[in-house]
Parts: sequence; C-alpha cells; structure tokens
Amino acid sequence: MTNAPAQTGNQALFAAYKGVSRQTVTDWKQKGILAYADDGKVDFLATDQRLADHGIRQVADTELTQVTAIDGELLWSRADAETVKENFSARLKQLEFERESARFVTIDDAAGHIVDEFGIVRQRCRSIGAEVTPKLVGMTSASEIKALIDEAVVAALADLSAV
Repeated sequence: MTNAPAQTGNQALFAAYKGVSRQTVTDWKQKGILAYADDGKVDFLATDQRLADHGIRQVADTELTQVTAIDGELLWSRADAETVKENFSARLKQLEFERESARFVTIDDAAGHIVDEFGIVRQRCRSIGAEVTPKLVGMTSASEIKALIDEAVVAALADLSAV
C-alpha cells in the first residue's frame, strides 16, 4: 500500500489536496482551469499544470484574501495603491523643484526671516527712547512731549517701511 496522493478525484478532494476552499476550486472550474480525466473526475496533476500556466503557483493565505478593512478603513487594490504612490511621488518632486527654484520656501526659512524682521523692528522701537530723551529735558508741556514722541515714532516707522 502506498501513501501517494490520488491522481483524480472530485472537487472537494482537490480542494483538500491544494489546501484551498471548495469555493476557490469552483471559481477555477468557472474559469476553465480545472482539467478532467475521462471518468469526469478532476485530474490533479493536469490541473496543477494549468494553475501554474495561469500564474497560480501558491494559493494566498485565507487571512490575506479575507482582510478588506483595517481600523475601519477599506484597503486599496494594488493598482489604486500604486496610483496614489505615483501621484504623491510626482507632487513631492514638483514641490522639491519649486523649492529649489525659490518659488516656495520652507516654513523654517520663512519663520527665520520673520524673526529677523521683528528683531529689526524691536531694536528700532527701543532706540526711540534714547533719541527722544535729550530733547525732552527742557520741555514742560505735555502736548510738546507728546508731539516729539509722535514725531519720533512716525520717523521710526518711515525708516522701517523703507527697509
């Protein structure tokens, strides 16, 4: 008595032989992949060859074929995933080009520029007191003092707008 696998059998035996569900074998039958012997049973070796010819070498794990969503999000097909990947890659290359050609700047560069500009404004505003103080020594009227300070502030703003 030998333990060799059967050469022919019904679809259920072939499903057990391949380690797949009976539905998978039925799908292969509908696609015309199954080969039958003269007695009407599935020819295991001929069907294995046809599966290999169709590029079906190893059946996917049932866990892989049944997973349709992860964390409530539907999974994409391979073609959809590749399309999305190509689109993002193209956008990234476009962004890199535009940044290199100075059409766009990074947030860090813009923030650094703004900090520098605010530093200039702060320094100019702080210097107003040193400019105005010597002129205020002889003044006694509040309106004169206010007019002098207003004049210094307007001059500082004019200087800053010219920068």
